[in-house]
Amino acid sequence: MKNSIKKYLSIMVALLIVFSMAACNAETTEPAKANDDAKESSESSSTQSDDERVEEEAAELEPVELSIGFWNGADVFGDNDPMLDYVQEKFNVTFTSKGVSWSDYKEKYKLWAAAGELPDIFAVDEFNTDTYSSWIQQGVIQPLPDDLSAYPNIAKVMQQPDVAPLNVDGSYYLIPRLNYPSTDYWRYDRGVIIRKDWLANLGLEVPKTFEEYKTVLKAFVDGDPDGNGVADTIGITHKNIAMLDVFYLGTTPQLLNGAWVEEDGTWVPPFYASTTKDGIAQLRELYVEGLLDQDFAIMKNGDGQEKFAQGKTGVIAQQVGPAHLRELKQMWEKYDHDTEFKDAIAVVYPWANAEGKQHSFVQTTFWSESYFNGDMSEVEMERTMMLYDWLFSAEWLELKLYGIEGVDFEKDGDAYKILLDKNEDGTYVALTEKYPSLKVLDSLAAWDGYTQLLDSDKNRSTYGDDLMDIVKEFGEYSIANIEPMPTNFDVKLLPAEGKSTIAGIVYSDDMIRIIMSDGDVAQEWATTLEEYEQYGLTDAINDVNNKIKEQGIQ
Repeated sequence: MKNSIKKYLSIMVALLIVFSMAACNAETTEPAKANDDAKESSESSSTQSDDERVEEEAAELEPVELSIGFWNGADVFGDNDPMLDYVQEKFNVTFTSKGVSWSDYKEKYKLWAAAGELPDIFAVDEFNTDTYSSWIQQGVIQPLPDDLSAYPNIAKVMQQPDVAPLNVDGSYYLIPRLNYPSTDYWRYDRGVIIRKDWLANLGLEVPKTFEEYKTVLKAFVDGDPDGNGVADTIGITHKNIAMLDVFYLGTTPQLLNGAWVEEDGTWVPPFYASTTKDGIAQLRELYVEGLLDQDFAIMKNGDGQEKFAQGKTGVIAQQVGPAHLRELKQMWEKYDHDTEFKDAIAVVYPWANAEGKQHSFVQTTFWSESYFNGDMSEVEMERTMMLYDWLFSAEWLELKLYGIEGVDFEKDGDAYKILLDKNEDGTYVALTEKYPSLKVLDSLAAWDGYTQLLDSDKNRSTYGDDLMDIVKEFGEYSIANIEPMPTNFDVKLLPAEGKSTIAGIVYSDDMIRIIMSDGDVAQEWATTLEEYEQYGLTDAINDVNNKIKEQGIQ
Protein backbone atom coordinates (compact mmCIF):
# COMPACT_ATOMS: atom_id res chain seq x y z
CA MET A 1 0.00 0.00 0.00
CA LYS A 2 1.55 3.31 -1.12
CA ASN A 3 0.35 5.19 1.92
CA SER A 4 -1.16 3.89 5.09
CA ILE A 5 -4.95 3.83 4.89
CA LYS A 6 -5.06 4.36 8.59
CA LYS A 7 -3.06 7.53 8.31
CA TYR A 8 -5.24 8.83 5.49
CA LEU A 9 -8.30 8.05 7.58
CA SER A 10 -6.72 9.98 10.44
CA ILE A 11 -6.24 12.93 8.11
CA MET A 12 -9.88 12.88 7.09
CA VAL A 13 -11.10 12.59 10.65
CA ALA A 14 -8.86 15.42 11.78
CA LEU A 15 -9.98 17.60 8.91
CA LEU A 16 -13.62 16.92 9.54
CA ILE A 17 -13.18 17.65 13.22
CA VAL A 18 -10.68 20.50 13.20
CA PHE A 19 -11.54 22.10 9.81
CA SER A 20 -8.39 24.15 9.54
CA MET A 21 -7.48 25.62 6.15
CA ALA A 22 -3.86 25.73 7.13
CA ALA A 23 -3.95 22.11 8.14
CA CYS A 24 -5.58 21.21 4.82
CA ASN A 25 -2.84 22.92 2.85
CA ALA A 26 -0.13 21.33 5.00
CA GLU A 27 -1.74 17.91 4.56
CA THR A 28 -1.54 18.15 0.82
CA THR A 29 1.91 19.62 0.50
CA GLU A 30 3.66 17.85 3.41
CA PRO A 31 2.11 14.38 3.66
CA ALA A 32 4.45 12.97 6.28
CA LYS A 33 4.09 15.88 8.68
CA ALA A 34 0.37 16.09 8.09
CA ASN A 35 -0.10 12.41 8.83
CA ASP A 36 1.62 12.81 12.20
CA ASP A 37 -0.27 15.99 13.04
CA ALA A 38 -3.61 14.51 12.00
CA LYS A 39 -3.00 11.32 13.94
CA GLU A 40 -2.08 13.29 17.05
CA SER A 41 -5.14 15.50 16.65
CA SER A 42 -7.40 12.50 16.14
CA GLU A 43 -6.01 10.65 19.14
CA SER A 44 -6.36 13.68 21.39
CA SER A 45 -9.90 14.59 20.33
CA SER A 46 -11.60 12.07 22.68
CA THR A 47 -13.83 10.95 19.79
CA GLN A 48 -14.01 7.39 21.08
CA SER A 49 -15.06 8.43 24.56
CA ASP A 50 -17.72 10.67 23.01
CA ASP A 51 -19.00 7.69 20.97
CA GLU A 52 -19.23 5.55 24.08
CA ARG A 53 -21.00 8.33 25.97
CA VAL A 54 -23.57 8.80 23.21
CA GLU A 55 -24.26 5.06 23.00
CA GLU A 56 -24.73 4.73 26.73
CA GLU A 57 -27.07 7.73 26.88
CA ALA A 58 -29.14 6.46 23.95
CA ALA A 59 -29.62 3.08 25.57
CA GLU A 60 -31.13 4.76 28.62
CA LEU A 61 -33.65 6.79 26.60
CA GLU A 62 -37.06 5.80 25.34
CA PRO A 63 -37.37 4.49 21.77
CA VAL A 64 -37.82 7.20 19.14
CA GLU A 65 -38.99 7.12 15.53
CA LEU A 66 -37.43 9.62 13.12
CA SER A 67 -38.54 10.23 9.53
CA ILE A 68 -35.91 11.33 7.03
CA GLY A 69 -36.40 13.11 3.71
CA PHE A 70 -33.62 12.51 1.20
CA TRP A 71 -32.96 12.24 -2.51
CA ASN A 72 -33.95 8.82 -3.84
CA GLY A 73 -34.39 7.78 -0.23
CA ALA A 74 -37.74 6.00 -0.41
CA ASP A 75 -37.85 2.48 1.03
CA VAL A 76 -34.15 2.26 1.92
CA PHE A 77 -34.78 1.37 5.57
CA GLY A 78 -35.77 -2.29 5.33
CA ASP A 79 -34.91 -5.71 6.67
CA ASN A 80 -31.64 -7.62 6.27
CA ASP A 81 -29.45 -4.55 6.64
CA PRO A 82 -26.87 -5.05 9.40
CA MET A 83 -25.58 -1.49 9.01
CA LEU A 84 -29.06 -0.09 9.62
CA ASP A 85 -29.54 -2.42 12.57
CA TYR A 86 -26.28 -1.25 14.11
CA VAL A 87 -27.13 2.45 13.84
CA GLN A 88 -30.71 2.05 15.05
CA GLU A 89 -29.66 -0.02 18.02
CA LYS A 90 -26.84 2.38 18.85
CA PHE A 91 -29.30 5.27 19.20
CA ASN A 92 -32.46 3.39 20.20
CA VAL A 93 -34.19 4.84 17.16
CA THR A 94 -36.26 3.61 14.23
CA PHE A 95 -35.89 5.36 10.88
CA THR A 96 -38.60 5.82 8.27
CA SER A 97 -38.06 7.49 4.91
CA LYS A 98 -39.80 10.03 2.69
CA GLY A 99 -38.10 9.97 -0.66
CA VAL A 100 -37.77 12.90 -3.04
CA SER A 101 -36.22 13.11 -6.50
CA TRP A 102 -33.72 15.59 -7.86
CA SER A 103 -36.43 17.06 -10.07
CA ASP A 104 -39.06 17.71 -7.40
CA TYR A 105 -37.37 17.88 -4.00
CA LYS A 106 -37.75 21.61 -3.39
CA GLU A 107 -41.40 21.66 -4.39
CA LYS A 108 -42.17 18.61 -2.28
CA TYR A 109 -40.63 20.13 0.83
CA LYS A 110 -42.57 23.35 0.30
CA LEU A 111 -45.83 21.41 -0.11
CA TRP A 112 -45.12 19.26 2.93
CA ALA A 113 -44.24 22.35 4.96
CA ALA A 114 -47.56 24.00 4.04
CA ALA A 115 -49.45 20.82 4.94
CA GLY A 116 -47.55 20.18 8.17
CA GLU A 117 -46.16 16.93 6.77
CA LEU A 118 -42.42 17.56 6.69
CA PRO A 119 -40.17 14.70 7.73
CA ASP A 120 -38.33 15.16 11.03
CA ILE A 121 -35.00 15.49 9.23
CA PHE A 122 -34.55 16.62 5.63
CA ALA A 123 -31.84 17.89 3.31
CA VAL A 124 -32.31 20.76 0.88
CA ASP A 125 -30.48 23.86 -0.37
CA GLU A 126 -32.62 26.76 0.86
CA PHE A 127 -30.21 28.88 2.88
CA ASN A 128 -30.59 32.65 2.34
CA THR A 129 -33.81 32.25 0.35
CA ASP A 130 -37.29 33.62 1.01
CA THR A 131 -38.37 30.06 1.82
CA TYR A 132 -35.67 29.77 4.47
CA SER A 133 -36.67 33.06 6.08
CA SER A 134 -40.36 32.18 6.12
CA TRP A 135 -39.68 28.74 7.60
CA ILE A 136 -37.80 30.39 10.47
CA GLN A 137 -40.51 33.00 11.05
CA GLN A 138 -43.31 30.42 10.96
CA GLY A 139 -41.52 27.88 13.15
CA VAL A 140 -41.47 25.29 10.36
CA ILE A 141 -37.89 24.48 11.28
CA GLN A 142 -36.35 24.61 14.73
CA PRO A 143 -32.99 25.96 15.81
CA LEU A 144 -30.12 23.92 17.14
CA PRO A 145 -29.62 23.99 20.90
CA ASP A 146 -27.90 27.17 22.07
CA ASP A 147 -25.45 25.05 24.03
CA LEU A 148 -23.67 22.54 21.80
CA SER A 149 -21.16 21.40 24.41
CA ALA A 150 -22.85 17.98 24.55
CA TYR A 151 -22.29 17.66 20.79
CA PRO A 152 -18.63 18.61 20.27
CA ASN A 153 -18.42 17.42 16.66
CA ILE A 154 -21.44 19.50 15.64
CA ALA A 155 -19.99 22.47 17.52
CA LYS A 156 -16.76 22.25 15.54
CA VAL A 157 -18.66 22.14 12.27
CA MET A 158 -20.60 25.25 13.23
CA GLN A 159 -17.38 27.09 14.11
CA GLN A 160 -15.89 26.67 10.63
CA PRO A 161 -15.14 30.07 9.01
CA ASP A 162 -17.66 29.70 6.20
CA VAL A 163 -20.31 28.32 8.58
CA ALA A 164 -20.17 30.81 11.45
CA PRO A 165 -21.94 33.54 9.38
CA LEU A 166 -25.04 31.31 9.12
CA ASN A 167 -26.14 32.52 12.56
CA VAL A 168 -29.58 34.18 12.46
CA ASP A 169 -30.43 36.38 15.44
CA GLY A 170 -28.23 34.31 17.71
CA SER A 171 -29.38 30.86 16.53
CA TYR A 172 -28.51 28.30 13.89
CA TYR A 173 -31.43 26.74 12.04
CA LEU A 174 -29.44 24.23 10.03
CA ILE A 175 -26.39 22.02 9.93
CA PRO A 176 -24.41 22.42 6.70
CA ARG A 177 -23.87 19.17 4.81
CA LEU A 178 -20.15 19.43 4.24
CA ASN A 179 -18.87 18.35 0.86
CA TYR A 180 -15.21 19.01 1.65
CA PRO A 181 -13.27 19.72 4.85
CA SER A 182 -11.94 22.92 3.25
CA THR A 183 -13.24 25.33 0.62
CA ASP A 184 -10.03 24.74 -1.30
CA TYR A 185 -11.00 21.19 -2.33
CA TRP A 186 -13.61 22.51 -4.74
CA ARG A 187 -10.75 22.87 -7.27
CA TYR A 188 -11.70 19.38 -8.50
CA ASP A 189 -15.28 20.40 -9.29
CA ARG A 190 -14.48 22.88 -12.05
CA GLY A 191 -11.72 21.88 -14.41
CA VAL A 192 -10.52 21.60 -17.98
CA ILE A 193 -9.47 18.39 -19.72
CA ILE A 194 -7.34 18.76 -22.83
CA ARG A 195 -6.09 16.30 -25.44
CA LYS A 196 -2.39 16.32 -24.64
CA ASP A 197 -1.72 13.87 -27.48
CA TRP A 198 -3.17 16.43 -29.90
CA LEU A 199 -0.88 19.06 -28.41
CA ALA A 200 2.06 16.74 -29.04
CA ASN A 201 0.91 16.01 -32.59
CA LEU A 202 0.79 19.74 -33.32
CA GLY A 203 3.97 20.67 -31.45
CA LEU A 204 2.12 22.86 -28.95
CA GLU A 205 2.40 23.42 -25.21
CA VAL A 206 -0.37 23.53 -22.61
CA PRO A 207 -1.96 26.99 -22.96
CA LYS A 208 -2.11 29.38 -20.00
CA THR A 209 -3.28 32.70 -21.45
CA PHE A 210 -6.36 33.52 -23.50
CA GLU A 211 -4.27 34.12 -26.62
CA GLU A 212 -2.42 30.83 -26.11
CA TYR A 213 -5.77 29.05 -25.77
CA LYS A 214 -6.95 30.65 -29.01
CA THR A 215 -3.83 29.43 -30.79
CA VAL A 216 -4.32 25.88 -29.50
CA LEU A 217 -8.04 25.85 -30.25
CA LYS A 218 -7.51 27.08 -33.81
CA ALA A 219 -4.99 24.29 -34.31
CA PHE A 220 -7.44 21.77 -32.88
CA VAL A 221 -10.12 22.94 -35.32
CA ASP A 222 -8.03 23.57 -38.44
CA GLY A 223 -4.81 21.60 -37.98
CA ASP A 224 -6.12 18.03 -38.29
CA PRO A 225 -4.92 17.06 -34.78
CA ASP A 226 -6.15 13.47 -35.10
CA GLY A 227 -4.49 13.00 -38.48
CA ASN A 228 -7.56 11.62 -40.24
CA GLY A 229 -7.40 14.17 -43.05
CA VAL A 230 -10.90 15.49 -42.31
CA ALA A 231 -11.85 18.85 -40.78
CA ASP A 232 -14.17 17.32 -38.19
CA THR A 233 -12.82 18.44 -34.82
CA ILE A 234 -14.09 20.99 -32.29
CA GLY A 235 -12.23 23.28 -29.89
CA ILE A 236 -14.08 23.61 -26.56
CA THR A 237 -17.18 21.78 -25.37
CA HIS A 238 -18.66 21.08 -21.94
CA LYS A 239 -20.25 18.33 -19.87
CA ASN A 240 -23.18 20.63 -19.10
CA ILE A 241 -23.72 24.36 -19.53
CA ALA A 242 -22.90 25.09 -15.87
CA MET A 243 -19.37 23.72 -16.36
CA LEU A 244 -18.63 26.29 -19.06
CA ASP A 245 -18.45 29.01 -16.39
CA VAL A 246 -14.96 27.74 -15.54
CA PHE A 247 -13.75 30.02 -18.33
CA TYR A 248 -14.84 33.08 -16.34
CA LEU A 249 -12.04 32.35 -13.85
CA GLY A 250 -9.87 34.66 -15.96
CA THR A 251 -12.19 37.67 -15.68
CA THR A 252 -14.86 37.51 -12.96
CA PRO A 253 -14.25 34.24 -11.09
CA GLN A 254 -17.03 35.04 -8.62
CA LEU A 255 -19.53 34.19 -11.35
CA LEU A 256 -18.77 30.57 -10.49
CA ASN A 257 -19.81 30.74 -6.84
CA GLY A 258 -22.07 33.78 -6.63
CA ALA A 259 -19.77 35.71 -4.29
CA TRP A 260 -20.07 39.49 -4.29
CA VAL A 261 -17.25 41.68 -5.62
CA GLU A 262 -16.00 44.93 -4.10
CA GLU A 263 -15.48 47.71 -6.65
CA ASP A 264 -14.72 51.31 -5.68
CA GLY A 265 -15.86 50.69 -2.12
CA THR A 266 -19.19 49.11 -3.07
CA TRP A 267 -20.06 45.42 -3.01
CA VAL A 268 -21.90 44.25 -6.11
CA PRO A 269 -23.21 40.88 -7.34
CA PRO A 270 -20.73 39.19 -9.69
CA PHE A 271 -22.74 39.78 -12.85
CA TYR A 272 -22.61 43.51 -12.09
CA ALA A 273 -18.79 43.56 -11.84
CA SER A 274 -16.99 45.65 -14.47
CA THR A 275 -14.99 42.61 -15.67
CA THR A 276 -18.03 40.47 -16.50
CA LYS A 277 -18.42 41.99 -19.95
CA ASP A 278 -14.81 40.97 -20.66
CA GLY A 279 -15.56 37.34 -19.88
CA ILE A 280 -18.61 37.41 -22.12
CA ALA A 281 -16.53 39.01 -24.87
CA GLN A 282 -13.91 36.26 -24.66
CA LEU A 283 -16.48 33.48 -25.06
CA ARG A 284 -18.19 35.47 -27.84
CA GLU A 285 -14.84 35.66 -29.64
CA LEU A 286 -14.36 31.89 -29.38
CA TYR A 287 -17.92 31.25 -30.53
CA VAL A 288 -17.72 33.60 -33.53
CA GLU A 289 -14.40 32.12 -34.64
CA GLY A 290 -15.77 28.57 -34.41
CA LEU A 291 -13.54 27.58 -31.50
CA LEU A 292 -16.41 27.03 -29.03
CA ASP A 293 -18.87 24.22 -29.71
CA GLN A 294 -21.58 25.82 -31.85
CA ASP A 295 -24.20 23.76 -30.01
CA PHE A 296 -22.96 24.75 -26.54
CA ALA A 297 -26.25 26.45 -25.58
CA ILE A 298 -28.58 23.59 -26.51
CA MET A 299 -26.61 20.46 -25.62
CA LYS A 300 -28.01 18.08 -23.02
CA ASN A 301 -26.02 16.88 -20.03
CA GLY A 302 -23.36 14.44 -21.23
CA ASP A 303 -23.52 15.36 -24.92
CA GLY A 304 -20.13 17.05 -24.74
CA GLN A 305 -18.62 14.03 -23.01
CA GLU A 306 -19.76 11.85 -25.87
CA LYS A 307 -18.10 14.21 -28.35
CA PHE A 308 -14.88 14.10 -26.36
CA ALA A 309 -15.07 10.31 -26.06
CA GLN A 310 -15.54 10.02 -29.82
CA GLY A 311 -12.43 12.12 -30.43
CA LYS A 312 -14.33 15.05 -31.87
CA THR A 313 -13.25 17.80 -29.45
CA GLY A 314 -9.93 18.81 -27.91
CA VAL A 315 -11.08 20.52 -24.70
CA ILE A 316 -13.94 19.79 -22.33
CA ALA A 317 -15.02 21.66 -19.22
CA GLN A 318 -16.14 19.33 -16.44
CA GLN A 319 -15.31 18.03 -12.96
CA VAL A 320 -11.91 16.38 -12.66
CA GLY A 321 -12.13 14.15 -9.58
CA PRO A 322 -11.58 10.38 -9.93
CA ALA A 323 -15.26 9.48 -10.28
CA HIS A 324 -15.82 12.01 -13.06
CA LEU A 325 -12.66 11.00 -14.90
CA ARG A 326 -13.75 7.37 -14.69
CA GLU A 327 -17.13 8.31 -16.18
CA LEU A 328 -15.39 9.98 -19.13
CA LYS A 329 -12.93 7.12 -19.51
CA GLN A 330 -15.77 4.59 -19.68
CA MET A 331 -17.34 6.61 -22.49
CA TRP A 332 -13.94 6.84 -24.23
CA GLU A 333 -13.50 3.08 -24.18
CA LYS A 334 -16.71 2.54 -26.12
CA TYR A 335 -14.92 3.84 -29.21
CA ASP A 336 -11.76 2.82 -31.09
CA HIS A 337 -8.71 4.91 -30.26
CA ASP A 338 -5.02 4.55 -31.01
CA THR A 339 -4.17 6.12 -27.65
CA GLU A 340 -5.21 5.03 -24.17
CA PHE A 341 -7.27 7.51 -22.19
CA LYS A 342 -4.53 8.17 -19.64
CA ASP A 343 -2.05 9.00 -22.39
CA ALA A 344 -4.50 11.16 -24.34
CA ILE A 345 -5.55 13.64 -21.65
CA ALA A 346 -4.21 16.18 -19.20
CA VAL A 347 -6.14 18.06 -16.53
CA VAL A 348 -5.32 21.76 -16.78
CA TYR A 349 -6.64 25.20 -15.85
CA PRO A 350 -8.41 27.81 -17.97
CA TRP A 351 -6.62 30.95 -19.02
CA ALA A 352 -5.13 33.47 -16.61
CA ASN A 353 -6.53 36.89 -15.78
CA ALA A 354 -5.12 40.21 -16.95
CA GLU A 355 -2.46 40.07 -14.22
CA GLY A 356 -1.30 36.65 -15.36
CA LYS A 357 -2.84 34.73 -12.45
CA GLN A 358 -4.76 31.49 -12.88
CA HIS A 359 -7.42 30.81 -10.27
CA SER A 360 -9.05 27.66 -8.96
CA PHE A 361 -12.72 27.34 -8.08
CA VAL A 362 -13.79 27.59 -4.45
CA GLN A 363 -17.17 27.42 -2.81
CA THR A 364 -18.54 27.12 0.67
CA THR A 365 -17.68 23.73 2.13
CA PHE A 366 -21.38 22.89 1.77
CA TRP A 367 -23.99 23.45 -0.89
CA SER A 368 -27.00 22.06 0.97
CA GLU A 369 -28.16 21.84 4.55
CA SER A 370 -29.92 19.59 7.05
CA TYR A 371 -33.08 21.00 8.60
CA PHE A 372 -35.14 19.80 11.54
CA ASN A 373 -38.93 19.84 11.77
CA GLY A 374 -40.24 22.51 14.13
CA ASP A 375 -42.82 20.07 15.47
CA MET A 376 -40.26 17.57 16.75
CA SER A 377 -40.41 16.97 20.48
CA GLU A 378 -37.51 17.81 22.76
CA VAL A 379 -36.68 14.11 23.03
CA GLU A 380 -36.70 13.67 19.24
CA MET A 381 -34.50 16.72 18.71
CA GLU A 382 -32.06 15.56 21.37
CA ARG A 383 -31.78 12.15 19.71
CA THR A 384 -31.29 13.79 16.34
CA MET A 385 -28.41 15.87 17.70
CA MET A 386 -26.82 12.77 19.21
CA LEU A 387 -27.11 11.04 15.83
CA TYR A 388 -25.61 13.94 13.90
CA ASP A 389 -22.75 14.35 16.33
CA TRP A 390 -21.88 10.71 15.77
CA LEU A 391 -22.23 11.06 11.98
CA PHE A 392 -19.25 13.44 12.17
CA SER A 393 -17.17 10.95 14.18
CA ALA A 394 -14.22 8.71 13.34
CA GLU A 395 -16.28 5.56 13.89
CA TRP A 396 -18.91 6.56 11.33
CA LEU A 397 -16.31 7.65 8.78
CA GLU A 398 -14.69 4.23 8.94
CA LEU A 399 -18.04 2.45 8.72
CA LYS A 400 -19.20 4.28 5.63
CA LEU A 401 -15.82 4.02 3.91
CA TYR A 402 -15.05 0.37 4.61
CA GLY A 403 -18.15 -1.24 6.10
CA ILE A 404 -18.29 -3.51 9.13
CA GLU A 405 -15.01 -4.76 10.55
CA GLY A 406 -14.60 -8.52 10.31
CA VAL A 407 -17.22 -8.67 7.56
CA ASP A 408 -16.19 -6.10 4.96
CA PHE A 409 -12.60 -5.46 6.03
CA GLU A 410 -9.87 -6.53 8.38
CA LYS A 411 -7.11 -4.48 9.94
CA ASP A 412 -3.52 -5.62 9.84
CA GLY A 413 -1.43 -3.04 11.62
CA ASP A 414 -1.76 0.15 9.63
CA ALA A 415 -3.30 -1.59 6.62
CA TYR A 416 -6.90 -2.33 5.72
CA LYS A 417 -7.64 -5.61 3.96
CA ILE A 418 -10.83 -5.25 1.95
CA LEU A 419 -13.07 -8.35 2.08
CA LEU A 420 -15.81 -7.10 -0.25
CA ASP A 421 -16.68 -9.07 -3.36
CA LYS A 422 -15.60 -7.61 -6.68
CA ASN A 423 -17.55 -6.85 -9.82
CA GLU A 424 -16.58 -8.22 -13.22
CA ASP A 425 -14.52 -5.09 -13.92
CA GLY A 426 -12.44 -5.65 -10.80
CA THR A 427 -14.00 -2.90 -8.69
CA TYR A 428 -15.39 -3.64 -5.26
CA VAL A 429 -19.13 -4.11 -4.81
CA ALA A 430 -20.53 -0.83 -3.50
CA LEU A 431 -21.43 -0.79 0.18
CA THR A 432 -24.74 0.81 -0.77
CA GLU A 433 -25.67 -2.40 -2.62
CA LYS A 434 -24.93 -4.46 0.46
CA TYR A 435 -26.42 -2.01 2.95
CA PRO A 436 -29.26 -0.02 1.27
CA SER A 437 -29.62 2.29 4.27
CA LEU A 438 -26.28 3.84 3.30
CA LYS A 439 -28.00 5.45 0.31
CA VAL A 440 -29.30 7.90 2.90
CA LEU A 441 -27.14 7.55 6.00
CA ASP A 442 -23.83 7.78 4.11
CA SER A 443 -24.51 11.37 3.02
CA LEU A 444 -27.15 12.50 5.49
CA ALA A 445 -24.87 14.76 7.55
CA ALA A 446 -22.15 15.36 4.95
CA TRP A 447 -21.37 14.54 1.33
CA ASP A 448 -17.69 13.97 2.13
CA GLY A 449 -16.58 14.32 -1.47
CA TYR A 450 -13.01 14.30 -0.19
CA THR A 451 -13.08 10.55 0.41
CA GLN A 452 -12.77 9.75 -3.31
CA LEU A 453 -9.51 11.73 -3.35
CA LEU A 454 -7.85 9.53 -0.73
CA ASP A 455 -4.89 7.69 -2.23
CA SER A 456 -6.00 4.30 -0.92
CA ASP A 457 -5.96 0.75 -2.27
CA LYS A 458 -9.75 0.82 -2.34
CA ASN A 459 -9.88 3.99 -4.42
CA ARG A 460 -7.11 2.74 -6.70
CA SER A 461 -9.11 -0.44 -7.22
CA THR A 462 -12.29 1.53 -7.83
CA TYR A 463 -10.92 4.25 -10.11
CA GLY A 464 -7.64 2.76 -11.34
CA ASP A 465 -4.02 3.70 -10.75
CA ASP A 466 -3.98 5.76 -13.94
CA LEU A 467 -6.80 8.08 -12.91
CA MET A 468 -5.65 8.37 -9.30
CA ASP A 469 -2.19 9.37 -10.57
CA ILE A 470 -3.70 12.02 -12.86
CA VAL A 471 -5.74 13.48 -10.01
CA LYS A 472 -2.78 13.42 -7.65
CA GLU A 473 -0.55 15.19 -10.18
CA PHE A 474 -3.23 17.81 -10.84
CA GLY A 475 -3.73 18.45 -7.12
CA GLU A 476 -0.02 18.84 -6.43
CA TYR A 477 0.46 21.22 -9.35
CA SER A 478 -2.65 23.20 -8.45
CA ILE A 479 -1.67 23.72 -4.83
CA ALA A 480 1.84 24.80 -5.80
CA ASN A 481 0.92 27.13 -8.67
CA ILE A 482 -2.74 28.17 -8.65
CA GLU A 483 -4.40 30.66 -6.30
CA PRO A 484 -7.93 29.98 -5.06
CA MET A 485 -10.36 32.52 -6.48
CA PRO A 486 -10.91 35.50 -4.13
CA THR A 487 -14.09 35.08 -2.09
CA ASN A 488 -15.37 36.98 0.94
CA PHE A 489 -17.52 34.36 2.65
CA ASP A 490 -18.82 36.81 5.25
CA VAL A 491 -20.40 38.86 2.47
CA LYS A 492 -21.44 35.83 0.45
CA LEU A 493 -23.30 34.27 3.37
CA LEU A 494 -24.75 37.48 4.83
CA PRO A 495 -28.56 37.26 5.00
CA ALA A 496 -30.10 40.31 3.33
CA GLU A 497 -33.43 41.04 1.70
CA GLY A 498 -31.63 42.50 -1.30
CA LYS A 499 -30.05 39.13 -2.03
CA SER A 500 -33.47 37.56 -2.46
CA THR A 501 -34.26 40.18 -5.09
CA ILE A 502 -31.03 39.53 -6.95
CA ALA A 503 -31.48 35.75 -6.76
CA GLY A 504 -34.47 36.14 -9.07
CA ILE A 505 -32.37 37.64 -11.87
CA VAL A 506 -31.46 34.88 -14.33
CA TYR A 507 -28.42 36.63 -15.74
CA SER A 508 -26.81 33.45 -17.12
CA ASP A 509 -29.45 33.25 -19.85
CA ASP A 510 -28.67 36.79 -20.92
CA MET A 511 -24.94 36.06 -20.97
CA ILE A 512 -25.53 33.10 -23.29
CA ARG A 513 -27.78 35.22 -25.49
CA ILE A 514 -25.09 37.87 -25.89
CA ILE A 515 -22.37 35.29 -26.58
CA MET A 516 -24.42 34.11 -29.55
CA SER A 517 -25.48 37.55 -30.79
CA ASP A 518 -23.64 39.79 -33.24
CA GLY A 519 -23.92 43.14 -31.47
CA ASP A 520 -21.42 45.06 -29.36
CA VAL A 521 -20.86 43.04 -26.18
CA ALA A 522 -20.23 46.01 -23.87
CA GLN A 523 -23.31 47.85 -25.08
CA GLU A 524 -25.56 44.81 -25.00
CA TRP A 525 -24.47 43.96 -21.46
CA ALA A 526 -24.91 47.56 -20.30
CA THR A 527 -28.43 47.53 -21.72
CA THR A 528 -29.14 44.23 -19.97
CA LEU A 529 -28.03 45.63 -16.61
CA GLU A 530 -30.31 48.62 -17.14
CA GLU A 531 -33.21 46.25 -17.74
CA TYR A 532 -32.49 44.57 -14.41
CA GLU A 533 -33.49 47.82 -12.71
CA GLN A 534 -37.10 46.75 -13.13
CA TYR A 535 -36.39 44.17 -10.44
CA GLY A 536 -34.98 46.79 -8.08
CA LEU A 537 -31.30 46.01 -8.70
CA THR A 538 -29.85 49.26 -7.33
CA ASP A 539 -32.06 49.19 -4.23
CA ALA A 540 -31.04 45.57 -3.64
CA ILE A 541 -27.33 46.42 -3.91
CA ASN A 542 -27.80 49.34 -1.49
CA ASP A 543 -29.62 47.08 0.98
CA VAL A 544 -26.81 44.52 0.98
CA ASN A 545 -24.16 47.22 1.40
CA ASN A 546 -26.05 48.72 4.32
CA LYS A 547 -26.15 45.28 5.96
CA ILE A 548 -22.41 44.88 5.35
CA LYS A 549 -21.74 48.20 7.07
CA GLU A 550 -24.03 47.33 9.98
CA GLN A 551 -22.14 44.08 10.50
CA GLY A 552 -18.76 45.78 10.18
CA ILE A 553 -17.65 43.33 7.50
CA GLN A 554 -14.41 44.25 5.76
